[in-house]
Amino acid sequence: MSEAEWWAYEGHGMARASVPLSLGNSFVITPQAALTYVFLAEDGYTEEGGGAAIDYDVDSTTSQRLWGDVGVELSARFRMRGETVIAPRLFAGYRANIIDEEAERTFRFVSTGDEFTLTDEGFGDGGALVGIGVDATNGYSTFSLGYEGEYGDQIERHSINAAIRFRF
Repeated sequence: MSEAEWWAYEGHGMARASVPLSLGNSFVITPQAALTYVFLAEDGYTEEGGGAAIDYDVDSTTSQRLWGDVGVELSARFRMRGETVIAPRLFAGYRANIIDEEAERTFRFVSTGDEFTLTDEGFGDGGALVGIGVDATNGYSTFSLGYEGEYGDQIERHSINAAIRFRF
């Protein structure tokens, strides 16, 4: 079996701005924008132990990605009996892939030196972002359930999130 020591270094940062605007006592519209940057550096490595026809020598590589999101969230807060509050929310937006750098990885057979290159697939230009969710709280505990989706020209992502929080 081939083995090697492989290291990767990742860094990222995000800036987000939003402005909640009240529409009466129960409704809020929140325009928002965000930039997210990710950088990945992978060290080169040489495999050993797999045999002459299997071990690879792999070059180092870097890649980076920057995307920008804009959107608007519509939310409401409905007071029920006692301290109970139900807060549904809807989100719609767009994600633009500003930098979508595809990393190239060059591999060489240790035995012959013959090489080949693999290139990452891009994430495309961007696409729609959608979300829907609800929070329910009574002052001592909160239950949250939400869906988020990204519908891009090269990527489709879905997530369902649920959380229960208790205050002591």
